[in-house]
Amino acid sequence: KSDREAIFDNQRPSMKSLIKKFDQFNHIVVLCGAGISVSCNIPDFRSPKSGLYAILKKKYPNLKDPTDVFTLSYFKKNPSLFTDVAKTLFPGQHDPSPTHRFITKLNDKGKLL
Repeated sequence: KSDREAIFDNQRPSMKSLIKKFDQFNHIVVLCGAGISVSCNIPDFRSPKSGLYAILKKKYPNLKDPTDVFTLSYFKKNPSLFTDVAKTLFPGQHDPSPTHRFITKLNDKGKLL
């Protein structure tokens, strides 16, 4: 039997069954990316039209590579660009998503590895 078969009796898990199972585990790893913050109006990085890099290309056309904003060498030359970007992403500016709240709940219960 695979792990899925063993844990969920080969059924597609419902949210209710997942929550029930989480109570049984104490070393949970959550793998996620910037996409969990998109519903909070925080852009992901690479979406071609709405990602942070696309926004930076439009807003700062002279910026050769938008990833430069996050390098130390570029920061030393132009710290104001980084601080402008950081202000928009700063904690407290956006409400957490359901995924953020779920991960926080797992942490509060001591379930995260």
